[in-house]
Amino acid sequence: MIINILLGIALIVCIYIIYNLMCKVEDLEDGIVDQYNQTSRISETLTNMQEKMKEIDDTGAFESDDQVGEVFNQLKTVINEEVPNE
Repeated sequence: MIINILLGIALIVCIYIIYNLMCKVEDLEDGIVDQYNQTSRISETLTNMQEKMKEIDDTGAFESDDQVGEVFNQLKTVINEEVPNE
């Protein structure tokens, strides 16, 4: 009789532990999905930024200018490094 009670209590404790661990894993999964979505939005923003920079400089004036062209090229380099090649 006592063994049955102890086994029942152990079963309840194990169920609680498993449930608690499952909740923690689900929270971690949600965090990973949120982080991936944020990274995707940043990548999309950088790509849009690069396209707008090209639209603004359709004549190539900024790229060819000494000081402005250097900043323009540095921005393009940073964007190209951040945006993964798909």
